[in-house]
Amino acid sequence: MKKFFSLFLTVALILSLGSVLILAGADFVPSAEFNDAPIILTPSVPAEDLPSDYDPADEIKAIITDGEGNKTYIPESELVVISLSEAYHIVDKGTYDDKAIALSNELIAAYQGIQASLTEAVTGLEDFVAELGFTAPEITVKNIFELGDGLDLSADGAKVDIIFGNNMDVVDGGFIVAHYVDDAWVIVDADKVVFDENNDIHVEFDSLCPVVFIAVEETAEETTVGNVETDETTSEDETTVEDDVDPKPSNSWIWIVIVVAVVAAAGVTVYVLYKKGVFTK
Repeated sequence: MKKFFSLFLTVALILSLGSVLILAGADFVPSAEFNDAPIILTPSVPAEDLPSDYDPADEIKAIITDGEGNKTYIPESELVVISLSEAYHIVDKGTYDDKAIALSNELIAAYQGIQASLTEAVTGLEDFVAELGFTAPEITVKNIFELGDGLDLSADGAKVDIIFGNNMDVVDGGFIVAHYVDDAWVIVDADKVVFDENNDIHVEFDSLCPVVFIAVEETAEETTVGNVETDETTSEDETTVEDDVDPKPSNSWIWIVIVVAVVAAAGVTVYVLYKKGVFTK
């Protein structure tokens, strides 16, 4: 009988741990560390503007415009883009060239500030979100990556235009781009972040450095309705109304159900083993 109860407790413990891991997985939000570098699209370039040494296999991915309006078309091979996961890998391996390691270290350092506090790391983020019209915002980092210094923006007034594929389910008016300039995250002006008819995102940068994509959504909040008029009087009762929020069971009931399920499963398992003669003297 001691063997019976010992096995029962062991099975119950294993099932309990499994259920906890399953619940943790349901609420787990992947870190930006695991995101790939963003999709960079090929801009439309007139054939007569393409450089004489243009290789169709090396597609144009960026356009630099200097202060006088002269354009330089940059192929994919010259555009340095490093995802956060790649940066950690590069630094960990230590076998890449010095430039790749330096850019990766820059990205990781920039990310650590965001990891500590997004709203504190990005200068003016809360005010910018308020100007967009959000009252109860949910702010999420969609991607963070290094846009390396493989391009020459040394000319006065030079800028680089890049088109990012929108595979992030972000929308115009709820999307913010910031870049890391002089050890600080600075928001790119809203007029330099443009959604086209395909919902892809055109961004104009004046420097090449770490970049973060931020999405903003309005959360469902409780609205207070005061001064409710009745046929006889006007009361000051405050009524809370939850907009489009489905009721959810409390955590205590969830855990009660889990405990009952675990005990039942453990009992069935031990009974089956008992019938098979596991507990013979």
